[in-house]
Amino acid sequence: MNREQIENLHTEGNRGLRDLDKLAREMNYGSLGNMFLDNPGMIEAIYNFVLDNYDHYDCFENEGE
Repeated sequence: MNREQIENLHTEGNRGLRDLDKLAREMNYGSLGNMFLDNPGMIEAIYNFVLDNYDHYDCFENEGE
């Protein structure tokens, strides 16, 4: 997979998840889980994304409650 192919991977919905899994396999991780195990920065990026978008999620408790 070359750079242009990676830039054109989908990021939304089922297709985005399939493309992310495909990228993990292309990188010889075999699975997304293995890719995350070997790259804690990816997990940190997800946590930061959630924190940056915290107010958009209804599943979190309001701090005033």
